[in-house]
Amino acid sequence: MSDLSCDSLHLPAFRYIVFEIVFVNKKPVEYVLNNYDVNTAIRAAVLQAHGDFGLGILQNSLHVKYMSNHQDVILVKARRGAHKLLQTAVTMFLKKIKTFDVVCRTLHIGGTIKACQKFLLQYYRKQLPALMLKCSNLDEMKEIQEVILSTCCGLESDKKLGCLT
Repeated sequence: MSDLSCDSLHLPAFRYIVFEIVFVNKKPVEYVLNNYDVNTAIRAAVLQAHGDFGLGILQNSLHVKYMSNHQDVILVKARRGAHKLLQTAVTMFLKKIKTFDVVCRTLHIGGTIKACQKFLLQYYRKQLPALMLKCSNLDEMKEIQEVILSTCCGLESDKKLGCLT
């Protein structure tokens, strides 16, 4: 009989949360947020909301997996169970990233990156008509389409899914 039991082969389960970043003031024209800035702000919010206990639970499993500066969407990975701490901290206590005042909304919670990608593709498709109405000429429309296409193709698992399928 083998030494390995089913319990020793158990992999930790994760949840992936899609957040939308909404700027309180008018969205800055030239801004760049990187994973480090967002990760630092999220950890500070978790520390403020849940203290050392919450930060300790999320410390090793908290990762910003995807970030779109054009669409203001982030995908964050956290251990299952602790994802609820992350969600409450980000939506209630994350008020500033770098020097920008922000509010975060939870768009989706999924068990895999693939499920979140499917959600994001649907979300972008729903957003596209509203963005097109704001365009004043054909060049702006093409630019928006290219940004959304590059955003969708930039997702990690789109080799399996195919872009915009």
